[in-house]
Amino acid sequence: MVVTATRVPKRFSELVNDVTVIRREELERAGQASLATVLQAVPGVEVTQAGGLGATTQVFLRGANANHTLFLVDGMRVGSASTGLTAIEHLPLDQIERIEVLRGPASSLYGSDAVGGVVQVFTRSGRGNPGASAFAGYGTHDTAKLGAGYGYEGGGSRFGIQAGVRPRFLGL
Repeated sequence: MVVTATRVPKRFSELVNDVTVIRREELERAGQASLATVLQAVPGVEVTQAGGLGATTQVFLRGANANHTLFLVDGMRVGSASTGLTAIEHLPLDQIERIEVLRGPASSLYGSDAVGGVVQVFTRSGRGNPGASAFAGYGTHDTAKLGAGYGYEGGGSRFGIQAGVRPRFLGL
């Protein structure tokens, strides 16, 4: 397993213990509903949510301010223009391949907005022959989750696209 906590790829066994890596298999086994609930189980991470599903979520690493937690999605810095925070409530778990949480002084490699730490999310991409996928789920309080996607790898490139919806009621 290669991780990027030092801004250059390294083997997981060569890193300090201030890094937590959550792989796809662990996400599937955990059965969590959102990225926020997954991050709550990581040591040194506290998550607050201002309401139910889809509400603004703040992530605090090592007791630092939520503005001092840097979020990267596929290596790109992400944040809200209005709140200054990352809207992690809109990152669907079924599109995440791996999550790396970097705590401690090594996060200073990422700049002043990473004083508390760094949460890096790697999304899934197409692999192998062209293929389509679909999913559906139903839960309590008439909540549902529907989606479909397509992925491809070939000719030195790969891509994946997915669309989903969380209708309030199955009857829409």
